[in-house]
Amino acid sequence: MKFEITNRFTGEVQLTAEIECADDADYALKLGLAVRWALNAGADLHEANLYRANLSRAYLYGANLSRANLRGAYLYRASLSRANLRGADLRGADLYEANLHEANLSRAYLYGADLHRAMHIANRVIDGGIRSDGYRFLMILDSGERRILAGCRNFTVPEAREHLRRTRGGTKLGDETYAILDHMENIAALRGWKA
Repeated sequence: MKFEITNRFTGEVQLTAEIECADDADYALKLGLAVRWALNAGADLHEANLYRANLSRAYLYGANLSRANLRGAYLYRASLSRANLRGADLRGADLYEANLHEANLSRAYLYGADLHRAMHIANRVIDGGIRSDGYRFLMILDSGERRILAGCRNFTVPEAREHLRRTRGGTKLGDETYAILDHMENIAALRGWKA
């Protein structure tokens, strides 16, 4: 059966895959099979809409998934070694035990992603926890620079502190956020991340 993968921004068909699957199979499964077919064919999935794709245990070594929509994707134990995930939307993605060795996570949106037991990420991500209003704070090491991810925001540490000063200065939520940022900066310093 033919299955189309669209561009996340334009909605235009980016590629048409030839997959073997029952017509009534789950959409996420069909999309996962189409992604595997595309990568085997050497296709570029830059900016592809892969929302909720089932890519459990998929071999995605070196795949160009930059700016792709992988929101809610099931990437359990997937091999993403050397994959380009720059600017990819991975919010809510299941990356449990995924291999992220040398994966490019620059400017990737990781809010709500399950990174438990993900391999080769321990010294590149610091989880600051969830603020009382539900926002999770992460610090990532991006090309030698510390960046703060919270919701859809992606700041340098000085930008995060300035934004916080302007929007939450003098509030309990602001004080809580400063404590989260201080905690992540302390851990980064202990790990030897340059400021």
